[in-house]
Amino acid sequence: MYAVVLAAGAGTRLASISVGLPKSLVTLNEKPLLAHVLQRLERAGFAQVIIVTGFQSERVEEFLKNFSSSLTITTVHNTEYQRENGFSLLCARSFMSDRFVLAMGDHIVDPEIYRVAGNAKSLGLCVDRAPSLNCQTNDATRVWVEDEKIVRIGKELTEWNALDTGIFSLTPKIFEALDSLRGQNQLTITHAIRQLISQGCSIKALDVSGKFWSDIDTPEDLRETEKFLKSPR
Repeated sequence: MYAVVLAAGAGTRLASISVGLPKSLVTLNEKPLLAHVLQRLERAGFAQVIIVTGFQSERVEEFLKNFSSSLTITTVHNTEYQRENGFSLLCARSFMSDRFVLAMGDHIVDPEIYRVAGNAKSLGLCVDRAPSLNCQTNDATRVWVEDEKIVRIGKELTEWNALDTGIFSLTPKIFEALDSLRGQNQLTITHAIRQLISQGCSIKALDVSGKFWSDIDTPEDLRETEKFLKSPR
C-alpha cells in the first residue's frame, strides 16, 4: 500500500527558525521533520511512499538522496504549493488506483496511527477524542463523530468531540471530490471530506486516542514536541 506525504509547504509560521528551509526540513531533535515521518512510516510497515514537494523542492530532493531507508520513495512536484493542500494531493493522483494512506510532512505521529490507517478497510480519518497537548489543539481541525463515523469536520466547529490527527485512509474517490471543488477556493482535504459526506459516503472515525501525535505549525509546537519525545515514557 502507498502512503502519500504532503511536504510542499514553506512553513511561514516557522520562518524564525527555518532559515529559508522548506517546512519538512525543519529540525526536530537533530533530524528533519520529514526524516521522522519516513522512519515512522517504515516502522509501521509501509514500503512505498509518494512525497509531494513544493517550496524549495530541490532541497528536499537533496535530503532524500542521502536518506537511508528500505522505503521506495517517489517524489512529485506541486508548482502551486502556495495554494490549498488539495492541490498537493491531486499531484499524486496518477499513482493511486486503490486505497492509500495520507500523511502530513509536518505531523509527527506514533507509528501505530499509521498502522491503524493502513489496516482500515475503507475511507477513514484517525481521530483523537482526548487531546492533551497544545501542539494538538492549537489550530486543530475539529470533528463531530457519531456511531464511529465523521459527521462534521472543520476548524470552525463550535461543537466537536474529537480532533483530526492529519492521517487518513483514502480511496480515489477523494480525487473526484477535489475535482468537484475546483474554482471554489476551497480545494482543501477538509472540504473534500465534507463533499464526500454530503454525497453519502461513510468516513469512518479511526480512534487513536492515547497515541502520540503532533501538528507542528509554530516554534512553540516544535519545542513542545521535542520535550515530549525526549521525556521518559
